[in-house]
Amino acid sequence: MSLRERQIELPLMALPHQVAEDYRTTSLSLKAHPCGFFRERLARRGAVPASRLKTLADGARVAVAGLVLIRQRPGTAKNVTFLTLEDETGPANIVIWGDLFAANRRTVMSAGFLLVHGKLQKAGEVIHVVAQRFEDLSGALSELKAEGPAPQVRSRVSGRLVRSRDFH
Repeated sequence: MSLRERQIELPLMALPHQVAEDYRTTSLSLKAHPCGFFRERLARRGAVPASRLKTLADGARVAVAGLVLIRQRPGTAKNVTFLTLEDETGPANIVIWGDLFAANRRTVMSAGFLLVHGKLQKAGEVIHVVAQRFEDLSGALSELKAEGPAPQVRSRVSGRLVRSRDFH
């Protein structure tokens, strides 16, 4: 005796919505990266893709945006905070000096999608952006779900699109 399950037809989701749900539930997507949907808007704000940082000159003024993957503030770092952002082209390392962190603590610690303006610092293959100003773009992530009709589902999984790994 063989049992057959009834085939269920799922509602179609627009690609941005699908990617948002992938990230919300598994923190990754094989289809696309959320930042890719905002690239034109980010470029208008002066942000370059993370992969372009290696082609820019040391000391250049730069803006980079991405999902916040990691926040670190090691005790041995003399009051310096490190962020790792990720866009559709790769990671970007951000250095935040203590006084700037103190003035922008809420944004730095709560943003899931962040635009960082700063100065490029290169030493061989090591590339950092030394932060000077921040823009929290987290609210824009909700636009991904606004693309096309949202399926009506119930889920036990809830929360932010990306959950950063924070170490203090």
